[in-house]
Amino acid sequence: MSDITVKGSRPAVQLVSAILFGVVAIYYGWKWAQGDISGSTKFVTVGAGAFVALKVFLLLKPTYLRLSGDTFHLRMGAGMQLSTPADNVSNLDLADGSVRIRFQDLSKVQAPQYQMTLMEQGFPRRGCHFVFPLGSDREAFEKLRKATLKDRAESHD
Repeated sequence: MSDITVKGSRPAVQLVSAILFGVVAIYYGWKWAQGDISGSTKFVTVGAGAFVALKVFLLLKPTYLRLSGDTFHLRMGAGMQLSTPADNVSNLDLADGSVRIRFQDLSKVQAPQYQMTLMEQGFPRRGCHFVFPLGSDREAFEKLRKATLKDRAESHD
């Protein structure tokens, strides 16, 4: 069986914040180069530049849902990754351009502890363990959903 991958998307606000901090870093960097600033304003310049560098790094990391063999993978940038057996995925729903993912048993999910805590706390509010912004078309999602849920897909339509 070949891998099935569905691309994710990122909210535009992430790009807007990177641009905003980039403008701040460029403005104060220019003033710094001219010798017009000193002290704590230099810290603002370095901080804004570091924030932009981090944002660019995170925005360049691909986000995806992937079914590879019998393992379901999710990646939401640096540090936000999880994997679980495909039969542990109890539901994949598409609503408002996002995939809502529900697991049968969180103890079978391999993820960083902070992410596990977020999934446990978010379930009562959202009704799912994870919300993934979809960047692919609906057909690609349906292909992944059917392959992941197999015979269980009919019971969730």
